[in-house]
Amino acid sequence: MLNAIGDLFGVAILATFKVIMGLSFVTLISWLANSYWAEIIEFSI
Repeated sequence: MLNAIGDLFGVAILATFKVIMGLSFVTLISWLANSYWAEIIEFSI
């Protein structure tokens, strides 16, 4: 019984970690894209 709870807990932590990593990756990509486009716009003006 205790082992099953431990496994569930481990899976939950892993899932949470994956979600956090996914969100931070998306944030990083959008931030890079925004700063990239901002520099292009500044350069072309």
